[in-house]
Amino acid sequence: MHTSKDVFEKEVLALNHAKSVLKQSPTSPNQLLKEYEQLSKDYEKLLNDAKVITNISDRLQNKLNQANDKLNETNEELNEANHSLTISAEEIQRKNELLQKTNELLQETIEELVKARVGRRAATVVLMVAILLFVLSEVFLEPIIDDYFQNEVWMNLIIKLLLALSLRPIDYFVEHYLRRAAMKKTRVATTSEGID
Repeated sequence: MHTSKDVFEKEVLALNHAKSVLKQSPTSPNQLLKEYEQLSKDYEKLLNDAKVITNISDRLQNKLNQANDKLNETNEELNEANHSLTISAEEIQRKNELLQKTNELLQETIEELVKARVGRRAATVVLMVAILLFVLSEVFLEPIIDDYFQNEVWMNLIIKLLLALSLRPIDYFVEHYLRRAAMKKTRVATTSEGID
């Protein structure tokens, strides 16, 4: 690789030669004219080289400017795309959160609806059981209690009170069983809808 000293070696030599001629007193005007002519040729050559170098430098500068403009344009496009992706990701996150809250609310509503429906069914079943127990107690238990306790009213009331109190655990078990069956049915329906 050439250094700047090597590139301009001839020009430096020509300049040094012109300076040495100026220091000497020329012997004749012809010699002075000859030296001036040589200096003009060297200057013309240097000027032409400078024009070529400037032209090349301008073209390289234009290419560099175009490349820089293209790079800035691409950078702006990437920034815009990145901003769009950020907005899209934030929008997706917000919609997912909204969807999750809606799903939770829907699930709570479904559970409340199932609980109300199951409560009605359980109440109907418990009422049927209560009627059945009442009929059974009147037909079968009361004659036994009357014979064993000799028409003691308080014992008859205690037995009927125990039967009435047994309705609450029966209600709890019936409701629990119906709720589990309804939730299982709801999950199966939700799963099959998700598959479709």
